[in-house]
Amino acid sequence: MSRTTLPLAIRPFRADDFDNCLTVFRSNIPKYFAESELAEFASFLNCLNARYLVVEQSGIVVACGGSYVRDGIGRLCWGMVEQSKHRSSIGSNLLASRLNNLFSCEADVLEICIDTSQFSSGFFERFGFKARRITSDGFGTGLDCVEMALSLEDWLKCPLRTPFS
Repeated sequence: MSRTTLPLAIRPFRADDFDNCLTVFRSNIPKYFAESELAEFASFLNCLNARYLVVEQSGIVVACGGSYVRDGIGRLCWGMVEQSKHRSSIGSNLLASRLNNLFSCEADVLEICIDTSQFSSGFFERFGFKARRITSDGFGTGLDCVEMALSLEDWLKCPLRTPFS
C-alpha cells in the first residue's frame, strides 16, 4: 500500500465543503455507493446531526466521514475517500481519527458499528472490525450491506490505532 507524502489536514465539515464532499461521493459510484444514495448523502450534509470531518490535501477536500453516538454505541457514517486517492493512507488516517474520537471523547462507548459494503469490509477488518451480518443487495443491486462492529478491547490491540504521520 502506498502512503501519501503530502501533509493532510483533518478538520470539521463547513457548509462550503458541501460540493466538494458530493464530488468525493460521485468518484465512488458505482463500486462503493449506489447512484440512488447521492440524494440521501446530500440531505445528510444539509441536516448534519453528526460530527462530520473532511480531509484536505494541499487545500483540496479528498475525503470525508462522520460519527455519532446513539444509546451508548458509536456509529460511523458516510466515510469516503476520493477514488483516485484510495490506497494512499488517507482513509486510514480519517478512520483512526474518528475511532480515537469516539472511544476517547465518549467515555461510555465500548463498541463502534458501521454498515458498509463487501468492497470496503476488508479495510475495516484491518482495524479490528468483525462482520455480524451480511444482507445481499442491502444498499442496491450488487452492493451488499455488511454490518460490522469494533470493541474497545480490539481497538486497543490494533497496531493501526494511531493515525499515520
